[in-house]
Amino acid sequence: MENPNIPWPLIEEKLRLAGRKQAWLADQLNVGTNVITNWKKRGGAPKARALEIATALGCTADELLAASHPHHPTKEGQSAFSVDPYNDLSAGDNFTLGPDVKGKIPLISWVQAGNWSEVVKGFTEEDAEQWLPALRPMSRRAFALRVEGSSMEPRYQHGDVIYVEPEAHAEHGRRVVVQLENEPEATFKELVIENGHKFLRPLNPDWPGPKFIPINGNATIIGVVVGKWVPE
Repeated sequence: MENPNIPWPLIEEKLRLAGRKQAWLADQLNVGTNVITNWKKRGGAPKARALEIATALGCTADELLAASHPHHPTKEGQSAFSVDPYNDLSAGDNFTLGPDVKGKIPLISWVQAGNWSEVVKGFTEEDAEQWLPALRPMSRRAFALRVEGSSMEPRYQHGDVIYVEPEAHAEHGRRVVVQLENEPEATFKELVIENGHKFLRPLNPDWPGPKFIPINGNATIIGVVVGKWVPE
């Protein structure tokens, strides 16, 4: 029978061989340690995270996914997976999958990000502040933002550049870019989901603003942060 998850014992063994801990993996994936703990309790990680986990652990996504398809036959030289593991997203997500590209993604403004689903339709090369190399396979709707302010310190500093993937699944513990109703530009926070309710949380414990911002129909999640680049 097919396993819906990447088996935790396999991830644990990869961590052991790399001499790494669960907290290190959480940091590499830009999630809270509670997310990794939940995967361990459930016995595995979502297949949608295969490429991210493989990149962190120094293996291939196919190797991780093969463990959840123990009896899936393949032709010689052919992968058992018809769907790219990075785009193996949860059913019901309101988007159309785009082809993965390796190349450059646009660094845009927070105002552009707030209306990205419309802006991207007519986006031209000149509309970007600059074009940055894609550090991983990303969809054609992916973009980058320059962090402003201190609400996400110490993990994200003012001036850091974050990479945002609109086609990634926004789950508890992920860092997301969100457009709040009646706000002129998007914001960047950690997504918290508890008892069916969603909140945004700044990582900075000394942040003077709200510690939790409830979101329901008053917010649109634009994308999930999948990495960052720190300029010298």
